[in-house]
Amino acid sequence: MDLRMRYPFRWVLIIVMFVSGVGAALLVNLVAGTVYLGTANILVLKQDNPNPGLGVEIIDPRLQSLSGLARSEPFLVEVARRSGVDRSLDQLRDSITATRPKLGAMIAITVRDRDPSVVEAVARQFVVSLGVVVDRVRNGSVTVLDVQSRAAIVGTDSDYRGPLFQDLFNGRATIEARSSVSVVRMFAGAGFGASLVLVYALLVHRRERIAGSLEPATVLGVPQFALLPRLGLRSRTSVQNQIVGSMSLVDATCPGGIGSVAFLGVGIRRERVNTTLGAAAAIAGFSENPVVVIDLDPEGLLTRRCGLSRRWPPRSRPGVSEAVAGRVEVSSLLQPLGRRSLPRALRGLWNPEIEIMVLGFGTLPEDHEVPSEQDLVEIVEFLASSYTVVLHLPELPSPVSVTGLISRCDAAVFVALDGWTPVDDALATVQAMVASAPGRSGFFLLENR
Repeated sequence: MDLRMRYPFRWVLIIVMFVSGVGAALLVNLVAGTVYLGTANILVLKQDNPNPGLGVEIIDPRLQSLSGLARSEPFLVEVARRSGVDRSLDQLRDSITATRPKLGAMIAITVRDRDPSVVEAVARQFVVSLGVVVDRVRNGSVTVLDVQSRAAIVGTDSDYRGPLFQDLFNGRATIEARSSVSVVRMFAGAGFGASLVLVYALLVHRRERIAGSLEPATVLGVPQFALLPRLGLRSRTSVQNQIVGSMSLVDATCPGGIGSVAFLGVGIRRERVNTTLGAAAAIAGFSENPVVVIDLDPEGLLTRRCGLSRRWPPRSRPGVSEAVAGRVEVSSLLQPLGRRSLPRALRGLWNPEIEIMVLGFGTLPEDHEVPSEQDLVEIVEFLASSYTVVLHLPELPSPVSVTGLISRCDAAVFVALDGWTPVDDALATVQAMVASAPGRSGFFLLENR
């Protein structure tokens, strides 16, 4: 199955895996909280060497026996008695470990707990408790067995009865805090995020999608004007030539050239806005008249894209209804289109003669209503006498009837995203376009990569 999404699948997968991995690690850290570790270190050397010229030696049997004693039940009982913490022996057994860092002569006894006071109280009793247990084993009052059920070797490898280890830090323990974030949890979260992306991709593809490999012109029943890159995701100079060439082709199909053109689509609002603005910039390059972009989409994404967000909703200023009523001039509704409003790849096509008009609902309460289709047609016809009009229309069906506007246009263009736009929704819109503008309808297919 050709799994595609609204945005390139590989980038969606990478971003979701990264966000899921970091999110899983942070969530575990938030739920689990901080873990505190307390560690006491002892040095184990063979101090009973009969030949001082050989120096001190590291003997593994003694290290193993002391490491085993540091995990034994007598040791845990002594630590619990001396520290006075409210922890059972099973809890202490799970939280206390004895390791041999770098296989050297040191033994590190560590306790892990979420309560720093418990960690500090327990860690400070490690050295003293181990010394007490060693003395008891030597005296025979306590027997500790190793993993092979044999008596632990504690200084029985010679007649030496002196200290078996040195406390280099006078019983002090190091306390540190660690978060619960781990690489394993991050990978687990990333895997979970990848699974969600795959499941989502499988679910959305239950509906048939428009795909460039399946002859979309045959499926939709209208000609394909152009195959364009996604203008918001590309920064190559060739993109400008592609959009200009595409609009020149549309202009050539119109008997008298483009006087007005409408852009429609299903979903993909951001891509439709980029295409509308890109088409306006391309037309401005070869049209004899200045270009005006009319945003009739109640969502207002194109309006906000053009830096008019502080004036949205349009009720805050005169709109189409005032122009139709004669209270304001139509030219007062036009504002220059800023260069930064265009997709980055097309800013080289910017022209100061491109202007924009936003759908308005009026300033007075009694005028706060959607303009009629006839009002909009009159405005477009008035502007078409002096401008090349580019209409950004809402999805169909829309709160504003636009069939009359489409029939007034020289060309109607449906914008589809390869591998994403549903066929059934696209067919409903294209059929409405063909009914209003027969022989003047077509579609742009945007690459999804």
